[in-house]
Amino acid sequence: MATQAQENELTIDSRTGDSSVRSPLLTLPGELLAMILHEANYSRRDWLNIRLICRQLTSFINETPSFWTSISNQYQEPATLQRLERSRQTKLDVWYTYPDHPDSDPDSDSEDEDGTAFYRAILPQAYRIKTLHCDVDIQKVRKKRVCDVAVLSSQSLEELDLTHPFTTEGQVVPLRGIPFDRMPCLRELGILGVLTTDSGWWQARGLRNVEIEEGNWMPHASGFLDFLEGCPQLEKFHFFSTESEEELHAATSQAPLQPRNAIVLPNMTFFLLKSIPGLHMESIANYVSFPPDLSISLGIIDRFPVAASANDSVALTLRQLILRRSSSALTLFLDHEDVVIRSERQNWRLTFINNLPNWDPPEQAYLEFFRQLPTEISALNLSVADGGIQEGHARWLVDGLAGSGITLTNISLICRLDDEWLAALWRDDQQNDCSTFQLPGLKSLTFHVKSSSTPGHIATLKDHVSLRSAALDLLSFLSPDAKGEPTHKMQVTLVMRFPEENNLLRAALDDPTLRDLGVNVKTE
Repeated sequence: MATQAQENELTIDSRTGDSSVRSPLLTLPGELLAMILHEANYSRRDWLNIRLICRQLTSFINETPSFWTSISNQYQEPATLQRLERSRQTKLDVWYTYPDHPDSDPDSDSEDEDGTAFYRAILPQAYRIKTLHCDVDIQKVRKKRVCDVAVLSSQSLEELDLTHPFTTEGQVVPLRGIPFDRMPCLRELGILGVLTTDSGWWQARGLRNVEIEEGNWMPHASGFLDFLEGCPQLEKFHFFSTESEEELHAATSQAPLQPRNAIVLPNMTFFLLKSIPGLHMESIANYVSFPPDLSISLGIIDRFPVAASANDSVALTLRQLILRRSSSALTLFLDHEDVVIRSERQNWRLTFINNLPNWDPPEQAYLEFFRQLPTEISALNLSVADGGIQEGHARWLVDGLAGSGITLTNISLICRLDDEWLAALWRDDQQNDCSTFQLPGLKSLTFHVKSSSTPGHIATLKDHVSLRSAALDLLSFLSPDAKGEPTHKMQVTLVMRFPEENNLLRAALDDPTLRDLGVNVKTE
């Protein structure tokens, strides 16, 4: 008689399948054994090898429905039918991947190129589909079939992923008839390169995670607010529209919203919304309450500054963002194509189109830009160092900032160290035979030392700072303020990246005179 220890030993002959001595694995409760095998995440080939270990294990796998719930068009029709039968009434995970897709199963033996056999097998069982992943060439696989499966699985579907992997940039494949408003269990939604036009995705309720690329936006801002209100457990939201500015403004309503209660989304961890009308974004900033530490990226298709006759939606959005979030410090990045405003404390990031060169007259563009910024901003970091504005615009920007009425003691300017910016900030004063700084009262001025910067630029800056410092010291001595403090001195900083690449610049930045003048020198 075998001892207990012998009974628990794994002595199965893999060549003959003799299983007269039981594997310790088979002494485990069925639910625990199934859990272990599921967690192992075996491939199809691994499963075939496992089933060859012994008859008992083969029988256990064949009779456990949870091992047969993954259905793919990569299998031949008999294998699909067998899986549907063995899974019994368990919920299904359905994968439809076009055979030429790079993520297709290399072991696939399916010849069902247009999906006819798979469609015929899966449709009667669609009512128990839990997840549906369609990663197919929808031009080749009939679009109606995908919609039929989605319709028949609408009551059980928890995750829907529609992807057209062969769309080129700007190309979207239309797919109509998905009943988003009749999917009570849907929690995950992903759409890429597939335009759902008839019943919009925003009619879904109860979602937790949403990722939509190249999708279409809704006609009215209230539709999106209704969507957010119907998804109070929303955790992640990612949306990027492919519609042009003209298409969006033609298709969306600019009518003001009726007053409504604030929408609270306490579980949100990620929120990205790009290329929607500014008025819709203003509604979101006004009515939606996000967690205070959430990182939020917002992209507006509107151009800024706008014409005097146009609806100033960007400025309204900024004002609502600032007032709603109680933000006191913003960073504004200007470059050739767009403008980015970030809130340092609340992690808001707002992007809109920079159309300054098209302003008429162009030299007034920056003046209008700064005049439209909300006066509630108490601290603004203005960065034109990295992306940069167009060549020749530095003088216009400085003049616009000086003439806008903005309190300069709230402004920190970050720009490049080059001839253009030095000439824009310091202008020759013919009467006094010296250079005059154009932004007196500026809180701080940071120069990024670029590859185009030279030791001569650093020397010129040192001369300007030295003369200004001497003038301020004299003014402070002759006319101190009420508190006896010296007249405002602007903080000047030089930032150099990769200093090891330019020894001459490194040596110029190491000049102790810079530090004696109070100039901060940093390397990144």
